[in-house]
Amino acid sequence: MICYRKDPLVPENELGICIPSALLNDMIRWNHVLLGHCGATRLYDSIRVMFYHPSLKNRIDTYSCRTCQKYKQQGRAHGHLPEREAILLPFEEVHIELIGPWKVTVAGQEIKFLGLTCIEPVTNLVELIRINNKTAEHVAQQFENCSLSRYP
Repeated sequence: MICYRKDPLVPENELGICIPSALLNDMIRWNHVLLGHCGATRLYDSIRVMFYHPSLKNRIDTYSCRTCQKYKQQGRAHGHLPEREAILLPFEEVHIELIGPWKVTVAGQEIKFLGLTCIEPVTNLVELIRINNKTAEHVAQQFENCSLSRYP
């Protein structure tokens, strides 16, 4: 059965499929699971795009999911992330970090691996540079030879 919807957010001439009251709870439960246990607002907005029932909003507001209740995070939610200064010029800043030592077996031979990661935050370019030791002089020399020589 198709009917007109009387919703101020939806154009008057748009049609929707009328949901029988007997199937409404099953439809809400199915869509809730399908949408990954979303909240009431997202569930309502997703269902009302194609379907209509006069008490859809009320039924969704009173719907209770055992999984959501069991795993709902208790306490105060986290706030917003702190503001970040946006860097607009690439290669103006580079984030570097030492990694390793890792031991890798290649063709039956064990190799010790030390590395230097270089990440450029504007373009998200990542480079991995193999180093021989973690002394400041050696790391600076490798960074200059591999990264600064290409992107001065």
